[in-house]
Amino acid sequence: YMPGYAQLYDLVVAQDGSGDYFSLKDAVKAAEVFKGIPVTIRIRKGNYQSEVLPENIKLIKDAEVSGLN
Repeated sequence: YMPGYAQLYDLVVAQDGSGDYFSLKDAVKAAEVFKGIPVTIRIRKGNYQSEVLPENIKLIKDAEVSGLN
C-alpha cells in the first residue's frame, strides 16, 4: 500500500505469502461475508485454479498469472 494512492482491490491472493490468502478459493470464501457488495480481488504472480465467482466479485490479475480464464 502506498499512501496517497487509491487502493483498487479489497483482498490479495499471492502464492508467495505476501497477500491476504494463498488461494483464490480461500479469498472467494472469505468474500462471502460481503453478500452482494462489490469485492475486488487482486491476483498476484502464480498459477491458480479457476473458481466460479459470485456476481459481486471482480478479479484484477497481474501479468504473470496463469491458470485462470
